[in-house]
Amino acid sequence: MSFFSKILGTDLKSNSITITTNLLRHQVEYGFMNDDPRTIATQLVNNVWTNAPDVFEGKFGQSPFKLTVAIYALVKGYELYPKGATKDAILISIGNAFAEVQMNGAKYPLNSLDQELLQEADTICVNIMKEVQANPLYQEVNNMMNKA
Repeated sequence: MSFFSKILGTDLKSNSITITTNLLRHQVEYGFMNDDPRTIATQLVNNVWTNAPDVFEGKFGQSPFKLTVAIYALVKGYELYPKGATKDAILISIGNAFAEVQMNGAKYPLNSLDQELLQEADTICVNIMKEVQANPLYQEVNNMMNKA
């Protein structure tokens, strides 16, 4: 890897951690999570980066957009946490990040690698939501909401 590629990779990683931190920070502000968002974000991004450095450092000719990396890190990291506030905050952050891509994705420089990573993240989210919807508490809240 060239010197400039290394700098660009470090910049992408740093920006991805910042975006992930900001998504999680909102959950702290709303009282959904007490953990340090920067620490969690750093762990999540480092986890995906370590597992596929060539993908994130552009070895194949493209690098993903920083929001794509944040979404991918959140989705892949969701299963790393036990049930509780942090896991719930990650799930809400995933939803917020996907909503941003859905509303403003055309304004971002998304490439074919982004599309591939976002598709994989979306597929994983479908499975996550099936688990969430199978939870009796979800079903109870859903029933209450439908009666209102």
